[in-house]
Amino acid sequence: MIQQTIQQYLIQYKKCPLPAIGTLELVEGNASAWHAEKIIKAPVPFLLFSHRESDPSELIAFIADQEQITREDAAVKLQGYCARLNGLQHEAEETWPSLGTFFVDAQGKLSFKQAQLPTHFFPDLSADRLVRADAIHQMTVGDTETNSEEMAAYFEEQSVRKPDRWWVWAILWLGLAASLAGFYFYQHGTASMFGKTGKPVLKETWKTYRVPQ
Repeated sequence: MIQQTIQQYLIQYKKCPLPAIGTLELVEGNASAWHAEKIIKAPVPFLLFSHRESDPSELIAFIADQEQITREDAAVKLQGYCARLNGLQHEAEETWPSLGTFFVDAQGKLSFKQAQLPTHFFPDLSADRLVRADAIHQMTVGDTETNSEEMAAYFEEQSVRKPDRWWVWAILWLGLAASLAGFYFYQHGTASMFGKTGKPVLKETWKTYRVPQ
């Protein structure tokens, strides 16, 4: 009877102090998404046993209320049950139906092994991802939290502000042409392009005419 009452308290309040033994806690698990299989695994709770003791006063009050006895008698029953657990010998066990088993390990320390919970209590869910074109989705860009609407506005603004840089290339080509022209004039001078500027040298020609008398 006392064992069932303690189990009921654990399930209802998620934590069960066991004087001179430790504490059992019912910890909620986390759901996990399997995108490739398109399913979501249900969160599976697990029992965590530690040798850290906690205040049993609320459990004693619960036992007294459930079994209609005084708190003093409830404290005595709880201490007696915990003493029985502490007195387990090697290979001896104390089973809590559907929850697990207390046992003594090879080092002589009292331990708890959780029972395998029935999988039909935690069915998988189908998880087909639905993306709407007009929906706003939260996302992380670098270290910044943002959403799809803000990112769309950002890229639209960038495309509008994109400058026309044809004139930059024009200046670069003009500078290159000026550099090549300067190098050419330095090597050959300006006369080779615009004609000779020096005094012409006249050569004597054959006389093919006569001056009239």
